[in-house]
Amino acid sequence: QAHNFPGVNFPARLYWPSRPDGFNMHQMVDNNFGKFRIFTFAGAKDQSYENAGYKMVPYGYAEEFTRGMDENNLSPWQCNESMWAETVEQHMPRSPPYANLSIGK
Repeated sequence: QAHNFPGVNFPARLYWPSRPDGFNMHQMVDNNFGKFRIFTFAGAKDQSYENAGYKMVPYGYAEEFTRGMDENNLSPWQCNESMWAETVEQHMPRSPPYANLSIGK
């Protein structure tokens, strides 16, 4: 498998949680989370990822593995609503300029 997916770290040869030489989804996600976004199109054979704090969030026809925010370890930007409101325009995509078209003559 690894030769077909460069950069992906497989914890064992097989994704077969019940076999001693297999790995579970928790191990797979732990080994690769943060390197790139992780999606599944067929779900997981086991729910081991849930015990590690991962969740699968719908993303079109797929599901993406995410990890919830640690509420005790938020940045001031995340905690301060007015700070967020003041900077939100910087993070929004720019819209094209609109021409001022007058309707009357």
